[in-house]
Parts: sequence; structure tokens; C-alpha cells
Amino acid sequence: MANLETTVNMSLIVPRRVLAFAVLALLQLGLGYTRTSATADGSSVATRPKNHGYRDVVQRIIKDGIEKWPNFRTIAAYNHVVTQLPPALGQHMLETATAVDGALVASDAFVRAATDHARLGGGPVVPLRGMRVPTTLWRYIRVYADLRNLFGAESDFDTNVAEVGVGYGAQCDVVQRLGAMLAPSGASAHTRMYTLCDLPEVEELAEQYLRAIRGSSATDLPALGKLNSNPNSTNSCASTSGNYSLFISNYAFSELNSDVQQIYWDQVIRCSRRGYVTMNAFNGISSLEFVAKLRASGKHDATVMDSYPGQCRAQNVNTAVVVWGATADRVDSVEKAALSTPGLQRRQAQMEQRCIQFHRRACATSKGRKSPGGKTACDYGARMTARQWRDHDPR
Repeated sequence: MANLETTVNMSLIVPRRVLAFAVLALLQLGLGYTRTSATADGSSVATRPKNHGYRDVVQRIIKDGIEKWPNFRTIAAYNHVVTQLPPALGQHMLETATAVDGALVASDAFVRAATDHARLGGGPVVPLRGMRVPTTLWRYIRVYADLRNLFGAESDFDTNVAEVGVGYGAQCDVVQRLGAMLAPSGASAHTRMYTLCDLPEVEELAEQYLRAIRGSSATDLPALGKLNSNPNSTNSCASTSGNYSLFISNYAFSELNSDVQQIYWDQVIRCSRRGYVTMNAFNGISSLEFVAKLRASGKHDATVMDSYPGQCRAQNVNTAVVVWGATADRVDSVEKAALSTPGLQRRQAQMEQRCIQFHRRACATSKGRKSPGGKTACDYGARMTARQWRDHDPR
């Protein structure tokens, strides 16, 4: 296994033409995916030429079977796109998930899920109650804690979920399995349909991962759809039954180019009753432009929420979580809980001081020159956090 992983890492320095040929050869071996405009070269971070090594790794894993790659998350080419959280950030996710939904983190359902996810993938961990919990799992647990408290644990938010940018399928497992195990006693049972929206080979990898960690309970995964590799398994907005209960994206949507963002808007987002989208402000639409577009489409409660602070004040809006389908008091409550942990408050205060000092120096040397967004380095004091933006929101 070590030799295979070394070989994959070396693919990062192979000439681009050779990599392209290798990917084409793998496609001809029977994987048979048809490239669409949503998965074309350059459509996302994962499809940029410099990241061809990532797709090569994924193709190899699904060809061999994911269980033959027990440490796949640690492969450099894979980790370059699906980033592993360092232990300190994993600890931060543990603290904030506990602050938002302590009952979730303390539940037997969480223990079962953490044990299963620790068996496959490798990478850094954050220990808890004798378990070695992968740091990336803490990110997905934190998201799920937010979802339960933004939309109501007893609501139907998880009945028909679509996610753009699925990683290796862990968010899907957390929403489906923990939702089923934590359902209130006496609550009516419902199917938790989950549609994966990613490169076809990544959708396949996620399905293999879900089967591997679920074992005998994953004989057919009847509630799993794959938008780009098996469109007939999904209910897109174009179908008569298109009506997603929730749209999720952890950074990936904001890393797509604007054309692909529009594709997913047409296929998934416009008919999603709720949404939770963590933004990176890399490409295409910004957080506040996205909010405006959602409101113009009838989702009048769309807003922004600070969720992963630790950046300069203006960036907290640009990299905020865009939420719709939640009441204003629930948004305030989740954000307040997440920001209440002493460790986070300390780190945020330290970052704020560094940001102020940086902008003072930049202001002194910029001589009032404006950025493409019309701001100058001297405008820092007027910039807002997501909470301040909501306070000034005329909605």
C-alpha cells in the first residue's frame, strides 16, 4: 500500500500531457463516465489542470475498491483538494459542535458513527472518550449540529437532501444515519434521500465509502442519488417531483466557476426549501450576491451567518455560511452558541488585533488606492461581521 501511495504522490510531478493520457486510459478501462459541462476541465478546483493528480487518485481508488486504500485521505494529491483538518482545527470543531448541540456529541449514535468512520481513510484525529475521531468528521458533525438547530431536529429538513461537493461521503452518512438513530421516539419514520453532486468518479468513491463503513446495513443504499453519474436516480428541479428539503455545500459551491454555479442553481438550488452553504469567495458569486439572488427567487429569509470565524472582519461576511429556510432567532441562536466558546473568542480577539495592525500598515502605504471592490485599506473599521450585516439588513 505504501508503494502505491508513493506512486500516486509522484504523479503530481508527471508532465500534464502524461496525466491527461492516464486519466483517459482509466476512462477507457470501463469506468465509462461522460463528461458534462458541470464536470468539464476548469469547472472547479478539482478539475483544474494542476489538480489532475486528484482525479487520478480517485480513479485508482474506485477501480481497486476503497477498502484496499485504508489511508486514502492522507495521499498528498487527494488531500490537496479534500483538505484534512489539522488537530487544532478539529478541536475547534469539537468545541463549537458541543456548544451548538451538546446532546448530539454525547449521544450513542455519535459514538457508533465515529467508530465506523475511524476505520477507514486515515489522517489526523482528535480523541474523545477513548475514541480517535477523524478531524474531518468533526467538521461534518459541526455542520449537522447547525442543521438540527437551524431547522429543527424534528422537522423534515433531512427527507430529500442534495449536496454539491461531497468529499468522500461523510456528510451524507452523518445526515442519514444520525438522523435515523436520533429520531425522537414515536416520530413517524421517513426516507432520508440524499443526492450526491460532484464529479462522477467522486460520487462513485463516496458510494463505496458509505458501503464500506456501513457494512451489512448498506446492501443497496436505496436512498442515494448521484446527479452526474446516474441522473435517473435523482429528482432534479426539472422533474415534476423536484423539491429538495435541503441544499448543502461545504465550500465547494463557491469554488465552482459561475457557469457551473448556474447549472446547480437550475438543477438543485432553486427548488431547495432550505440551504446551508459555507462560502469561500473564490469564484463566481459572492456570499451577499448569492443572498440577493436567493431573495429575488422568493427565498426571502436568505441571510448570512458567522460559523467559522478566525479571519479578518470583512472576510467573515465573504466566507460566511449562507442560510435560508431558518427563522432569524434560530440563526442568531446557533451563531451565538458557536461564538461562545472561550478558545474561539480568544483566537478571534488575537486575529482581530493582527487584522487591525495589518490594515493600518496597508493604509499608510496605499495612499488611498481602491481595490477592485471599491474599498481602500483604510476602510477596515467600517467593515462588518455577518451579525452586523444582519443587524443592518433592511429585510
